[in-house]
Amino acid sequence: KTLMDDTSGIDVITQSINDMSVQFGQAPTEEAKALYQIISAGAQDAASQIAQLDAANKLALGGVTDLETAADGLTSVLNAYEGTGLSASRISDIMFETMRRGKTTIEQLSQSVGNVATISSQVGVSFEELGAAIATVTVSGIDTSRAVDGLRGVLNAILKQSDQTRQTAAE
Repeated sequence: KTLMDDTSGIDVITQSINDMSVQFGQAPTEEAKALYQIISAGAQDAASQIAQLDAANKLALGGVTDLETAADGLTSVLNAYEGTGLSASRISDIMFETMRRGKTTIEQLSQSVGNVATISSQVGVSFEELGAAIATVTVSGIDTSRAVDGLRGVLNAILKQSDQTRQTAAE
């Protein structure tokens, strides 16, 4: 409640936590910790908070990681791609496919993806394309954090070049 401006949906959220706890085999306290992270990352209303928690549960279960880690990666991407219409469920699916096709884990992705998602979004690279790039680079043996750092470097160079081109055109 301490993070919420509007607590009118607290009963629905509490019931959802209990239901998801049973459905996904997590302790209610683990569900609450992940929800806290989701709310603190910016989810405003009960419906989006519950949708994100549901997607994080599915990602944690499919990606064999803890719920809080899955929620962290999910919310990082949601915030980076805000306004693009990308849903928590779709992000979860893309992260799972990235793991499946690459040589990485959901835990590794969740810890690294925030380092590249914002710039990726800024230069117009879709999350699907970013996931495919991470999978391609990691499958060749490069660990996830190094792959993400390399992709971030490439995207920074593109962004810098675009800024220089705009500046030159304005002169």
